[in-house]
Amino acid sequence: MEEFLYNSLSFIPTSISFVPLLGLVYFVGMMIFWWEADLAKKNRNSIFDQWFFSTLLMLVWGRVTYIITSWDQFSQWNWFYLPYERYGEQIYLFRAMPWRLFSIWDGGFLFIPMFLAYLILGYFYTVYIKKWRWREMMGSVLFSANFLLGSALLLYGLYARDSRVTLNGFLVFIFSFVIQVVVHSIKRFYKDRHDPYRRMSRVLVLFYLVLDIWFISYTFLSQPLINMDRYHIYGFVILGCFMAISYILDIRRKTPTTDDQKTLTPRRISLNQAIRISDKKDQN
Repeated sequence: MEEFLYNSLSFIPTSISFVPLLGLVYFVGMMIFWWEADLAKKNRNSIFDQWFFSTLLMLVWGRVTYIITSWDQFSQWNWFYLPYERYGEQIYLFRAMPWRLFSIWDGGFLFIPMFLAYLILGYFYTVYIKKWRWREMMGSVLFSANFLLGSALLLYGLYARDSRVTLNGFLVFIFSFVIQVVVHSIKRFYKDRHDPYRRMSRVLVLFYLVLDIWFISYTFLSQPLINMDRYHIYGFVILGCFMAISYILDIRRKTPTTDDQKTLTPRRISLNQAIRISDKKDQN
């Protein structure tokens, strides 16, 4: 199965550098995030900072975990105070330490830690910085995270000629795509009915999260993994349960009605308006 899938995907141009294709994945993931957020009535300009910082932390943490797990390889390189070396007419950039730590174009990332870092900051940014309802943004964060994980693993497996990684990426990608099609098809069926549409949308997104926790954990924990990836899968299961509880509590939380807002709205007093102060004589 793994070899068949690997050969079937051989049409993907691996002659192109890995980083540009990873940039394409980044761009498509951003469009998916924007599209899902737009369905949640969020302005695209207001969510760009969340996408930027979430993916920035994702890249940094993916690189850091790769360096930690591959330190034996990095420690073999000589240290040099300049970021380049010159031998005759040939110049080598970021080849010596510590500059080699920043040569991200070598594709040195751990993608499962990247996946978890993206979800953590996506939740934190939504709830505590933007102060939005988690029930509105969980679908956007979850769908885009699965797309990024599946696509990155798929491409990396092809470049590294690792059929097992290719299969894992393909399964995550197809799983996310199929679930997204089903969810949006059902939503479209209920779209003309406001209350059933809202209830069905919330149930489907929660169902997707539960199914995603099971699928990701089963797919990766049922095969050999390095400890760093395994610990991050455990972290994803814990985070997923926390996200589900937070989602349910947010659904149960009452949304302020128009009457509540009128009650809570303070009365405005004009600065030019005379204020009458009553005294005891007037009261008598």
